[in-house]
Amino acid sequence: MESRTKSTAPALMYSLARLMEAGFQTISDKIRFLVLFRYALGVAVLNLLVSGIGATARADVIVTPVGNPTFVPVDFNLFAAPVGTAANGYAEFFQTAPAILPPPNHLFDPAIGIVPGAPHSGPYNHEIGQGVAANGFIQSTTFTTADFSNGRGVLLTFMITAGPGSPIGSSPDFASGPIIPNTIFPISIHAQTFTNGAFNDDSGILSVQAIAGVEGQSHFPYFLFDNFDFTKPELSIPGDYEYRISVLDAQGNGYQIVVPFQIVPGRVVPEPSSWMMLATACLILVGLTYYRRQSPQ
Repeated sequence: MESRTKSTAPALMYSLARLMEAGFQTISDKIRFLVLFRYALGVAVLNLLVSGIGATARADVIVTPVGNPTFVPVDFNLFAAPVGTAANGYAEFFQTAPAILPPPNHLFDPAIGIVPGAPHSGPYNHEIGQGVAANGFIQSTTFTTADFSNGRGVLLTFMITAGPGSPIGSSPDFASGPIIPNTIFPISIHAQTFTNGAFNDDSGILSVQAIAGVEGQSHFPYFLFDNFDFTKPELSIPGDYEYRISVLDAQGNGYQIVVPFQIVPGRVVPEPSSWMMLATACLILVGLTYYRRQSPQ
């Protein structure tokens, strides 16, 4: 999940247009019209494909530093997955997390969550993303009401790692390397859900403690989910949602993180502009048919 991602489709379409313009100088009007149609149809299909990718693109995560943190949040992932219900204690959520970060590198403690497993070297900024992909979960910023109810939820997960300014020391993964030092623990993570700009749910504060026997940690993950089981009844509706998370160390340094997404009724469809492009291609097809009928044989 990347910050402020932009589509390359406009630049690609412009390049295609320039190539077509050069080619038009050497072909007849009739062939030019045929090529124009094929180009327009191709652009329409390309735009539909880009829109389809956009529907499952990684979220535009807004990360704002607070103070001078020496750790960094990385590998943001937003996706829908089974989480269970109140009746089974949300058992599926506690199955999803260890499936994404499985043994031996990570272990699952029912009382704490994911804890260090076998020592393994970094980088640690793709472990969660690889686990999400391996389990077939689809990254997205648009979800349906079915993804946010009846045993399913929208999960946000990311990794906290040692940053460029981190000290060197021992961790469960190595005898000497960049660490999040024990001296800045506990690290408090507070998550809230907002709907259409209004406060909707508070997931509480997770206090991540230091690990005894080492000087710090190389990395640790954070998992969050929400759904209509926890939101206010009057705000359990489709709309614009945000997960707002603060990650602060014992000295008050850290980050404010905002992850926007949408909950919509029904299934996700391409953007209206894509349908307009396809409609344009269809109109050109009608025009081509008329042109061919009217042209002298």
